[in-house]
Amino acid sequence: MIRKYVLSALALVGVALGILAAVRSAHTLVPTPMVSEPPAPSYQTFVAGAGLVEANTKTSPSARRSRGLFRKSTCRSEAR
Repeated sequence: MIRKYVLSALALVGVALGILAAVRSAHTLVPTPMVSEPPAPSYQTFVAGAGLVEANTKTSPSARRSRGLFRKSTCRSEAR
């Protein structure tokens, strides 16, 4: 019977400590000042890009046209 009350009390103390820790750590952070200004572009107008290049006529083939991984080898094995 004591075990029932002790465990319940310990659980309530743990919940209270958790809520207290959450309330104490929930403060707003002050933003730090910038060390330097961001670089300014040297042109009047510019286009930002990621450096990707697209083909303007058709998609370049990236797969093999022949079936299978390898073609038939012309080398002869010495084990035969």
